[in-house]
Amino acid sequence: MNKTNIRIDNKIRIARKEDIAKILCLMHDIFTETHSQKLKELNAELYQWLYQDNPSGGSITFISEFNGKIIGHYPSILTDLKVRDRVCKAGIVLDLLTHKDFRRRGMFKSLQETSMKELSRSGVDFCLAFPNQLSLPGFLKMGWKIIATIPLLVKPLILPVLSCKKKEGRVAVSEADEFDERFDTLFKDSTKKIPTAVIRDRKYLNWRYRMKPAVKYRLLIAQNDKELLGYIVLRIRNIFAFRTGLIMDFLVKDGSPEILGTLLEKAIDYLRKEGACTSIAILVKDSFYFSLFKNLGFMRLSERFNPRRFTLVGKLINSEIDREFFYDYRNWFITLGDWDVF
Repeated sequence: MNKTNIRIDNKIRIARKEDIAKILCLMHDIFTETHSQKLKELNAELYQWLYQDNPSGGSITFISEFNGKIIGHYPSILTDLKVRDRVCKAGIVLDLLTHKDFRRRGMFKSLQETSMKELSRSGVDFCLAFPNQLSLPGFLKMGWKIIATIPLLVKPLILPVLSCKKKEGRVAVSEADEFDERFDTLFKDSTKKIPTAVIRDRKYLNWRYRMKPAVKYRLLIAQNDKELLGYIVLRIRNIFAFRTGLIMDFLVKDGSPEILGTLLEKAIDYLRKEGACTSIAILVKDSFYFSLFKNLGFMRLSERFNPRRFTLVGKLINSEIDREFFYDYRNWFITLGDWDVF
């Protein structure tokens, strides 16, 4: 009998704290098999941070169990997003895992159906994911739709930095240690240019970039006197043996090209001093910030040379959300920080 036709007498249930060790074992096996970048930082502390400590309410995670062994993992990280003028609750689906001995038996479908029912009962409006190319067909088969294929932008750091015109008045760029209450105001002042985005308030930003275990990010802020005008978050990581500067996240007041240019200029200076040979970022094509980055020397990497395509997919749960608006890629503000790997 074909293995794919054998019925699995498995149990699907909500994950509990005592399951973490077994879940980590499944993650380790699959991340090793797929050569995932996540393997380097995988541990119980990271799992706690990502799945239980996030400020929007932790996660809703289902597992599939067979003879006391965890063979499937379907988590949804609860996250607050702004969609137009509405605050929505999203489930960010990541780390979908199926043990190699139980694939192609409908487990993904069963886990998703169970998860979606619970997410709907919990008031979640939609789900989002960044599947790799192997996983993407499975998502599409289960009713997910592609929102955007997000270009990878690259800037070689051996080239000279172009000077940018600055706003009148004194704009100072400095390093900061935390995200304070001014970041709440900055997000509100910046949303005219970004109709749909994760709500980047101080609670979220401190969790994402200050509380993540064993990872050091650099935060640069632009300010005029005490007014916060913008920020940029950086990380340096070796990718394919190249020391690479990651533009993890940024925002500037009113989408100001001058402020963004000033921040990027300082960011590139910092990355050069730290020995990075290139800088990368992701931004939705045709978005407001995409053209600004290109004007500041970032180039779109051809998909032929892109080692990892960034595809954002979504699945609506709440029928009150405008479907056409939701699936229009031009309405989305996405950065590397929205992806959990870095």
